[in-house]
Amino acid sequence: MAQDLAGAGLLTLAGSAGCLLLALNAGRKRRLLDDTPVSKALGVFVGEVELEGVCVRRDPFISYLAERPCVLYSWSVSEHWRRARQETYTDDKGRTRTRTVIDTGSDTVASGGETGGFYIQDETGYVWVNPEGADLETLTMFDRDVDEGDPLYYDKGPSDAVVGSTGERSFTEYGLVVGTPLFVRGRASERPDVVAAQIKHEDKADMFIITPRKSQEISDGKATAYIIWNLLGAAFAAGFGAVLFAGARPDVAPIGLFVGLLLYLVAAGAGWVWMVFNSITGLRNRVRQAYSLIDVQLKRRADLISPLVACVQGFRAHEASVQTLVAALRAQAAGGRPTAVAPTLLAAAGLAPGPRMSGVSFLPLLHGENFTPRRHVFTERGPHGSAPVTVNMRNSGYDLSRAVRSDRYKFIYNCTPWIPYSPVDSAGGAAWREITAAHAAGTLSPGVAATYFSHPRPVYELYDLESDPSELKNLSGSPALREVEQGLRVALAEKMILDWDYLPLPDVDSLAAAGSPSAKKTRQKR
Repeated sequence: MAQDLAGAGLLTLAGSAGCLLLALNAGRKRRLLDDTPVSKALGVFVGEVELEGVCVRRDPFISYLAERPCVLYSWSVSEHWRRARQETYTDDKGRTRTRTVIDTGSDTVASGGETGGFYIQDETGYVWVNPEGADLETLTMFDRDVDEGDPLYYDKGPSDAVVGSTGERSFTEYGLVVGTPLFVRGRASERPDVVAAQIKHEDKADMFIITPRKSQEISDGKATAYIIWNLLGAAFAAGFGAVLFAGARPDVAPIGLFVGLLLYLVAAGAGWVWMVFNSITGLRNRVRQAYSLIDVQLKRRADLISPLVACVQGFRAHEASVQTLVAALRAQAAGGRPTAVAPTLLAAAGLAPGPRMSGVSFLPLLHGENFTPRRHVFTERGPHGSAPVTVNMRNSGYDLSRAVRSDRYKFIYNCTPWIPYSPVDSAGGAAWREITAAHAAGTLSPGVAATYFSHPRPVYELYDLESDPSELKNLSGSPALREVEQGLRVALAEKMILDWDYLPLPDVDSLAAAGSPSAKKTRQKR
């Protein structure tokens, strides 16, 4: 009798202790879930995190049975059987007899699946998740029982049959379809391949959960488990107290129930204090870790400043070289003709240009050597398409003008200034109609009005492209720029003479007569 009581006491004590440990474990996990806020994908970096979003994968798996795009899935085929066996037994008269017993069951005859990493996506971005080692909960994607007459029986199942087969099979498939909302709780770390976060199994992680359920549902489940395990533990503890007192004094055994329950409550209270202390300590450590991560991120960003500056400087140097090359190519394209291309190609081949070639090779520029491009670029306007010449025409169809520009200034020579301005190919557009309406209403700025609606248009136009890139302030005739304008007029006149231009030359004498020293020198040379 004493041995039986001792055995029962040990069993109830062990049961009570086990239930208390399971209850504390459930309570601890519940506190971890409640203490960890759900993060956005953009804010995940290092440490314990909770994340909600949909699962996606660049190359999703196609499930075997449901044939749906998944991030992971597993399937199985079970075949049902019915088998008879002989069983020997002893009847109530002590005689040995034999009888036939029918057993039923099922065997898995085929199975498979695919799994791999995937992304959790929310409105802020993506986080890579490796499900290996996680407490993974999946959804039922396919569940169907068929017989041999169903095409699925052999299409997705093996052709062989198990012993005693009933001709029925169960096809089941579980997985996570692309786009399924998930809750992930685990430890985030930095990916080794790119500068981004990942969530995967780590030994020091408190929990690693991947589930289609919500965070609150899991927390409520842990709370329920905490209560149930404590109730079971209290029952075992009460039984232990009763057994303990019954062995000593059977008449006071009922008191042992309350004593055992009281001892369990004391132990549970101590466990709760321990659990809360660990929770507070964990929160403190996570706050310290968060502060340290801020320092790490600031240092990383500070370390990126020098490479970023070097990168910008490199792009600036590259842009400068490209602009220099483009300017040289434009300068060498005299009159719109690429006269520098042939000399450059000949120079690259080691040959001298022909005597009648006026272009200058820009091969030194391509080699990064000193190169002096032409000082001026010339352009011209003439008939546009097949527009007829009429009395009320506009210059979008026919306009005779020439222009020359230096690195800063542009000089335009209009030989048909009486033809009103109109944009080429966009006169019917909404933008030009709005500009015309604003001019008619008197709300257009003076510079724009003078540029587009002066009639007749000025014969000569001069613009400072640095201070007036939109070319709205005509500086022709300005005393301060008399020398600049005279130089551009002379350059344009010389170009028109070389090209046997049929238009009259621009006036180069009136500015010289105004007294510009450089103009006087030019006139003396002429």
